[in-house]
Amino acid sequence: MTQTHLQLTDEYFLKAGGDEFVLFHFDEEETKQLTQSQYEVLRQLQLGTPVDSVLDGFDRESRDHVREFLEFLRRENVLEESEAVPQEVPPPVDEPRLKLAHLDVTEGCNIACTHCYQEPYLHQGEGLSIDQIRRIVNELYWMNVESVIVSGGEPLTRPDLFEIIDLIEQRYIRVQDILTNGMLITEETIEKIRSLRSSPNIVVSLNGLTPDSDDEIRGQGTNEACKRGLERVADSDIEAHVCSVATTVNLEELPEMYEYLMDLGVKRWRVGLAQVEPDTTEEGHFDIDLDEYQSVSREIVEKHLETETDMRINIEGIFKEEVFEFGYSKYEPDSIICRYNERSCCVKPDGTVTPCTLLHDYECGDVTDEQLEDVWTGDTMREFKQTTVSEVIPEDCRTCDALEYCGGGCRWWSWNVDDTLAGRDPRFCQNMQYFVDEILPMVEERTETKPTPL
Repeated sequence: MTQTHLQLTDEYFLKAGGDEFVLFHFDEEETKQLTQSQYEVLRQLQLGTPVDSVLDGFDRESRDHVREFLEFLRRENVLEESEAVPQEVPPPVDEPRLKLAHLDVTEGCNIACTHCYQEPYLHQGEGLSIDQIRRIVNELYWMNVESVIVSGGEPLTRPDLFEIIDLIEQRYIRVQDILTNGMLITEETIEKIRSLRSSPNIVVSLNGLTPDSDDEIRGQGTNEACKRGLERVADSDIEAHVCSVATTVNLEELPEMYEYLMDLGVKRWRVGLAQVEPDTTEEGHFDIDLDEYQSVSREIVEKHLETETDMRINIEGIFKEEVFEFGYSKYEPDSIICRYNERSCCVKPDGTVTPCTLLHDYECGDVTDEQLEDVWTGDTMREFKQTTVSEVIPEDCRTCDALEYCGGGCRWWSWNVDDTLAGRDPRFCQNMQYFVDEILPMVEERTETKPTPL
């Protein structure tokens, strides 16, 4: 007779670091907080320890609580009797635990966007081999990482992309997003994505509705090809997201683009400013008049508030829907400078590790000759991750009524333009003041919703 043991169902896995113990739902990226005792019970079960042996480690009163806990998880379909071989479970790591890794799997790309923030790494060589990526993924597993974003270059130019994704999923790490320009998405690609356990979001970069507003920046024929790929995703049951860069040639058609994406069934749309200095292109495509950007953004927000839709929007510096739905992390002088990247890092196509995908030359290490864990806990990475708002913002920022929302803005501008973390992004500064003065009261009046600090 085959012996069974109580084990987590295949949708769940344990992640832990410091005093944080979580039950991680693989498909939905949902975490349930556990006590240390609950975590240890479940970890022992995953390792194949019989329930009676686990209970022997508790006094009589505590055993009853453990039984109730296990029975509750059975009813919730979190635990089941299984014949599967007991699993190895990484022990808790020290704080700070890396939760999200941005993995750039290739330096290859099939187009040449003039605003690409990855440009320094593209077409520079072979990139990471499958064996190197396998080692990185194994490290992520033992570091208790929950999720990975897969990007490039263009990840679909890599023939073994889905082998890489399989390696990630086999180590109980969820593929959260696949970032793509959409041009290489075929019906076969859709079927492969459908078969993934992670149910990743497909994030397509699309900068306009027409070739006139897109091809001049990304290359002839790209607009139609990108839209075909996006429409294939949207026509499937895969969640489609879109990222757009506002330019001088697409700004006026962004409100119409909102309608197009909403009608397609896109779930999230992000509009941002190009991460290039405004004067680096001869054509001046990214030298946007911020008053015009704000006016168009307000038109989109007003349209969105009047529309019943499942699509969520995020317009850089102007409107982020989650702030009103779920609240926001209020910045204080002693807050770290980047909440978004507090528990994440980026592995570039050549193995360089940076604290953020945008800070391409803020090099913290190289996974081709170092352990990722050593880079993550190393001095260079810690210096960035522990830098506080008060250490980098100019004096006049300290009394600004937008500071609690922006924290001084993204460090991209100050690092890449001013060669220091201390400074400000003048574009973000002006847009955040517009948010506080115009967008915030308008949204509050129309929705009777006021963002609250978390």
